[in-house]
Amino acid sequence: MSLEFVKFTLAPWLTRWEQSLQQALLSTADNDIYIRHNLEGLLRGDFKSRMESYAIGIQNGFYSVNDVRRLEDMDLVSDEEGGNLHLVNGNMLPLPLAGSFYKKGGDNDA
Repeated sequence: MSLEFVKFTLAPWLTRWEQSLQQALLSTADNDIYIRHNLEGLLRGDFKSRMESYAIGIQNGFYSVNDVRRLEDMDLVSDEEGGNLHLVNGNMLPLPLAGSFYKKGGDNDA
């Protein structure tokens, strides 16, 4: 019921407010500035579902650790510790190194 309330009751009103505020407060020259309400907190799933989706995102290379930490409002991990690396499942290698074993003449009997 909470999701339906946000999507079908709050969202239309918030969109109207965003458009009105944008028109009243920002000039047409401010193309890169916009007003948006952040509904992420209201639309978040339960903890288990979020963690499972983050794990899938990290394992398949479309989320980095810091991407997930931003979504969860957590402190970021430094670049030296691999916070912004995009990894792929298997050996959890950075994307540019995926398949590097075969490029170096590794054992291709598998």
